[in-house]
Amino acid sequence: MDISIFEVLRAKSTDEDGHPESLKEHIKNALDRVIELFNFITSMKVDWRTFKEKEEQEIFFKNLAKAIILHDFGKIDYKFQRQLFKKEEKKNNSEWLKIERFFSNDIKKVHFPRHEILSSIFASFLLDNSNEWSKKIMTAVLLHHYNNYFTDIPLLPMIIRDFEEDIEGYMKFVSERKEIFKESYDEFLDNFLSKFPDITFIQEAIEELKGTANWDNAEKLLNSYLDDDLSEFVDFYEPKNNLSNETGELSEDTYKFLVFLGALRRADYSSSGGVNIEYKDNYPPAILKFDELTRKFRDKFHVPVLWQEKILKDKNPDEIKHLILIAPTGSGKTEFSILWAAKNPRKFLYTLPLRVALNDLFARFKKNKEKEEGYFRDREVNILHSTAFIEYVKENEGKYLDIERKLTSSKLLSYPLMLTTPDQIFLTSLNYYGSDKVLSVYPTSNIVVDEIQTFSPEMAAIVVKTLRIIKHLGGNILIMTATFPPYFDKFLENELGLKKLDISEYADKFEIKNYNRKRHIIKATEKNLFEYKKKDKGYDVGVKSEVKSEIDKLLEDKQNTLIVVNNVKKAISIYKYLKDDWKNKGNNYEIFLLHSRLIEKYKTERIKKIKERLKNKEKVIVVSTQIIEASVDFDFDFMITELSTIDSQIQRWGRVYRKRDEDYKNNEPNIVIFVGEMKDSGLNIDKGTSYIYDKEVLASTRDILKEYQDKTLCYEEEKEMIENTFEKEIKGLTLKKKYEDKIEETLKFLNYFSASKKSEAQKIFRRLAGFNAVVPVLMKEDDREWV
Repeated sequence: MDISIFEVLRAKSTDEDGHPESLKEHIKNALDRVIELFNFITSMKVDWRTFKEKEEQEIFFKNLAKAIILHDFGKIDYKFQRQLFKKEEKKNNSEWLKIERFFSNDIKKVHFPRHEILSSIFASFLLDNSNEWSKKIMTAVLLHHYNNYFTDIPLLPMIIRDFEEDIEGYMKFVSERKEIFKESYDEFLDNFLSKFPDITFIQEAIEELKGTANWDNAEKLLNSYLDDDLSEFVDFYEPKNNLSNETGELSEDTYKFLVFLGALRRADYSSSGGVNIEYKDNYPPAILKFDELTRKFRDKFHVPVLWQEKILKDKNPDEIKHLILIAPTGSGKTEFSILWAAKNPRKFLYTLPLRVALNDLFARFKKNKEKEEGYFRDREVNILHSTAFIEYVKENEGKYLDIERKLTSSKLLSYPLMLTTPDQIFLTSLNYYGSDKVLSVYPTSNIVVDEIQTFSPEMAAIVVKTLRIIKHLGGNILIMTATFPPYFDKFLENELGLKKLDISEYADKFEIKNYNRKRHIIKATEKNLFEYKKKDKGYDVGVKSEVKSEIDKLLEDKQNTLIVVNNVKKAISIYKYLKDDWKNKGNNYEIFLLHSRLIEKYKTERIKKIKERLKNKEKVIVVSTQIIEASVDFDFDFMITELSTIDSQIQRWGRVYRKRDEDYKNNEPNIVIFVGEMKDSGLNIDKGTSYIYDKEVLASTRDILKEYQDKTLCYEEEKEMIENTFEKEIKGLTLKKKYEDKIEETLKFLNYFSASKKSEAQKIFRRLAGFNAVVPVLMKEDDREWV
C-alpha cells in the first residue's frame, strides 16, 4: 500500500481563511516556536542552571524538540481525522481517500477520546525508555492536554489501563501497518531535517528519534499489555518529592520537568493559536534600554536627573536582582521598576492587585495613535486580567480575530512586557493544573509586586511561597510599596534575602517627590459614619442621622472631595444620601460612585471623567470603596473616610494633595477619619468594618491616628505611624508577631495543599475585587449609573 500517511493527516480543521492545518504543518509551526523560545532565552542573561549552562540548555531543547514532534501522534485516529474533514471533502478529496485506505475497517471502530493518551503510547516505542529524559517526554506528552496533575503521576499507568480494548485494537493495527508507519515516519523526520538544517538541537533530536524508533515494539507492547505487564514500556517520570513532604518544596529535577512541560504547552498552544511564543523583534534587551528610558522619563518629569537613575545607574545588575523598594506615593516607583528591569533586560511582569488601577497603568505605558507620550509600542506591552478582553475590544474596534490573538498571547505571557493581576502570576505554589505554563517563564522574567500591603496574611503566604519558587528558578524580584508592613520583613528580607531599599536612607532623599512634602493634616472624629438596622433577612445600612449634618458642614466650600468607605453597601448608601438629600439643598456638585461591583466599562469611564473634572478644577465629589487605594492616580483637596488598618489609611491619604509643588499650609485638616466609638467593651465599630479588618489592628490604628492628629504630616511620619501600630502589644504579643504567625501558619498549610484547576486557585486568592459583572449586552454606550 503506497501511502505516506503523515502527508495527509490533519491536526486542525479549517481556519478563518478556509485552510486546514496538517499534522506536519502544526509540528513544524510548534518547532518554530521552540526556536523562538531558544533565541529568546539566549538573548539575555539568565541564572537558572538549565538555561544558563550551554550543555544543559542544549539537552533541554533537544528533548523539547522530541516532545513537540511526538506530542500529537494521537491524532493518527480515524474518528478524529473524520471530524476534521468537511462533508463535501469526504466525497472526492484525495487526502481523505488515502486516510480511508490507510485505516482498516476494524480500526475505524477504535477511538481515543483523549489524543494525548495515544500520543504517549506512540512515544513508548519511539523513545529509549531506559533514558530519564524519555520518561519526562512521555509524561509531558500525556499531560500536555490531559487534565491531571503531575502529583498524580503514579496513577498514570492506570489511566492507560482505562482504555484496554482500544489500546489492544490499536496496537494490532500498528503491527499490521508497521512498514507503512516506519517508512512514513522516516520521511516525516527527514522532512524536518531539511526544514531546520541550521538548528543543532533539532537535528540532534531527529537523529536520536531515528535511532530509538522500534516499530517492532508495538507488537511487544501489545503482548506486555495482554500479560498485564507494561513496566518495560509505560514508564512515566516520577517526581523526586511531592507536596506531602515536610517543607512542601519540590526538587530541582521536578522543577526542571515542570518548566519542560510548561514550555511544551506554550509552544503547542501558541502554534495552535497562530501567535508567537516570544516576539522575536521585541526581545527585552531591544526594548528595555536604560539610557533611552531615562531620557524619556527626564523629558516627562522635566528634571535634569532622576532619583531612580542616580540609584540604579552604576549598580551591578547582580546587586539589585532582588529588591524591596519603599518610597512615597506619587514619587515614581513605576518608573523605578522599568529602569530596574532595564539593568538586566528580561520579560517584564508587572503585577498590581486592582484591575482598574492596572487599566490606568496600561494607558500610561502604551503609545497609541492619539497619544505618543506612552513608554512602549503596542506590540511590546499588553495586559492580562479576568476582564482584559474589554481593553482589547477598545483597541481593536471589533476586529475579533485580533482580539482573540491578543488574548491568546497574553494568556501565554508572550509579550515582552506584561501588566497583570497577582492571581495570574502568583498561584503556581497552589499547584493547579496548567500552572507549569506560568512557572516556565519565571527563569527569564523580571517580576514586580506592586502594592504588597493590600494582601491579607493568607494571600501574602501564597505570594511568599511563589516568590520562593521564582527565586529558585532564577527570576528577578522587585517589591514596591509606600507602606511596607513590618511583618513582611521576616519572610522577604530575612528568609528570601531580598534587599530593602528604603528611600528614607537615601542620601538625596529630599529630591524625591513627596518625600519631605507636608501633605496631610488628619482629624480623628470619634463617631461611626454608618449604622446597621436589623431586618427580617440581614441588615440595612445607612448614614447615621447624627453625622449627616457633620458631613454637610465638612463639604461646605470644598472644591473637590473623596469619600472612601469600607464596603459597597456603604458606598451606595452615602452616594444616595448625597444625590437625594444633600444635592437638593442647593449644592451644585457632580457626584460619582466607584466600587468593585461596577461593570468594568463604567468603572473605567468614570475614572476618566473624574480625572478630567479634577484637571479642570470643577466641583466634584467621589464616593469610593478601597479600589482607589492601589495606584489610582487621583489628586483631591479633601477626604472623608472611615476607620481601616493603618497601611490602608495611608494608601487612601495618598489620593489627597498628591501632585502639589508646595506643602499643605492650611491649618484645617484635609483628611477627616470617622474612627468609631469607645465603649466599656472596647472599640465599637460597625459590622461592615469588623468583617473586613482585624479588630486589634483597628484599635491600635485608632490610637495612633488620635496621637498624630492635628499635625502636618510628611512621608516619614506616616511611615512611623505604621511601625508604631504594629509594635503595639496585645496580651504580650505585638501585632507584627501576630501577623507573622498567621503567615507562617498558612505557609505550613500550603505544604500539603494543591488546587485542581486555576479557577479554584483564583477563588482562594481573590479577596480584593469582590463580585465583578461583565455583561456583553451592556458593552453598548449608555448613561446608567449602575448603583
